[in-house]
Parts: sequence; C-alpha cells; structure tokens
Amino acid sequence: MGTVKSRSRKGVPAPPCGFGALTVPEAAAYLRVSRSSVYNLFERGDLRPIKVGGRTLIRKADVDALLDREARTSGPWARSNRGEAARAARTASASASASAAVDVFA
Repeated sequence: MGTVKSRSRKGVPAPPCGFGALTVPEAAAYLRVSRSSVYNLFERGDLRPIKVGGRTLIRKADVDALLDREARTSGPWARSNRGEAARAARTASASASASAAVDVFA
C-alpha cells in the first residue's frame, strides 16, 4: 500500500495485510479520500472511531463494511432512494406544519 502522509509530513508505513485497525490517515488512503472526509464519516455515523491512548483508530472491518454498503447503494446499477427519502422528508415536514397551523386556529 505504500506510505501515508501524516500531520508531520513524514511517511507513515501502511499497515501490513490483515492488520485489524487503521489510523485516520491510513483509512483516508485506503478509501482514497481526504482526512477531513474520514472525520465527516465519523460525524455522520458511517464509521466509528476508537480512541486508544492518544490515537484515533478505525477497525478495518468497519471500513470494508462501509465500502460494501456504498457499493450496494450507489452507482449506476443501484436503485437510488435518495430522491425518495428527501421527498418523504419534505412531505412529513409539510404535513407537520399544516397540522400545527390547524392547531393554532382551532
């Protein structure tokens, strides 16, 4: 896998095959995204960070599971539910505000 850049700009050796946990820079390199994208995945709940000492680690199995989920739910072959979910959320909020308006005038 090569080396991964760390905050200090020194190359961090990639973990050996079968290693159970990745650091944030290693996970970013594995997913081919930025470090901030990994932190965004933490905030969204797509990945769960594990604090060990002063280090933030991510289980490689969790990263692989994320890739499997994304492969099933995205891409030209996958049926997109994003539009349907957004439409359902708009409908729910519209009906909630309509019922709130009715309660005010009742």
